[in-house]
Amino acid sequence: MRIIVKDVYKEETTYCVTFLTQYGIGKGKWRGEVPVINNEYFVEIEIPQVLTWGEEITLADTNSCKLLTKESNLQIVGKLESIEDDGCAFVQFDDILIAFATEGNPFSIDTYIELSIREMILCEIKY
Repeated sequence: MRIIVKDVYKEETTYCVTFLTQYGIGKGKWRGEVPVINNEYFVEIEIPQVLTWGEEITLADTNSCKLLTKESNLQIVGKLESIEDDGCAFVQFDDILIAFATEGNPFSIDTYIELSIREMILCEIKY
């Protein structure tokens, strides 16, 4: 996913960023070399928490990708692509697939879902 870093700050020993995408503004922990403000990066997204269907994963009220901050959580809206037998699910967001661990009874494939997450880790993809 293409992002533009708008702010870099440190929480304890971890660098965090606020970033802009064509789908909205987000924030997350940065893995790798410290990014430069206003630079463009291509990143993968990791979600380190287990999400529960019907709680942190809900049906979206839109059929388009979105990224926004609500209170202390990040909201990601994307299309549910697949669910593995072990509960690992994949959502299509822009040009990337985001993998995340789930529990509970899943929604149908090809529906748009909203993920409410506490934390996101961004990993730069170097081409």
